Amino acid sequence: MNDRETLIRSINELLTRLEEKDLSFILQQAEVLDYNKAVLERRAAVEARAADPEASDPEASDSDMPSADSSAATKTVPRAAEPEPVYIEQTEHSKFFNICIGSARLFVDYQEVQALYKIARAASSAREAAPRLYRWLEKERSDILAEGNIRGLRSPVLSELYEALLDTFTAS
Repeated sequence: MNDRETLIRSINELLTRLEEKDLSFILQQAEVLDYNKAVLERRAAVEARAADPEASDPEASDSDMPSADSSAATKTVPRAAEPEPVYIEQTEHSKFFNICIGSARLFVDYQEVQALYKIARAASSAREAAPRLYRWLEKERSDILAEGNIRGLRSPVLSELYEALLDTFTAS
């Protein structure tokens, strides 16, 4: 029997002796651990994608990049800037979250993230959600627009935020 199986057996033996309220608490803690694991996995995937954009873009090739000896006659058009990676993580206090945009970590409370999620969930696409998210942020949290480098309604960060909201939260 490996360590994992031993731990599971020990936990199961203890669970049979606990009261319902204690079991409920343990379930909540296990859900938090599972959620945090999913956030870490998403963050790692976003960071890996940001660190190696060529791996996530199969059409990209060395010919997209100008060579050291390129002249004005053979200029290549630079690629559009990739949007900043966006993910949402819960803080140690369950009522607060960080919206992470690139290297910026933007602190929001539960009501704010809930309002943003409702906007994202009501939209049928990122394109539809982007202006709605922008208007809400402009009215309620303009600091997020500034620190997240969200310069307008068409910022690609808004689409990333839409995806992060839907990937991170579920309807309750």
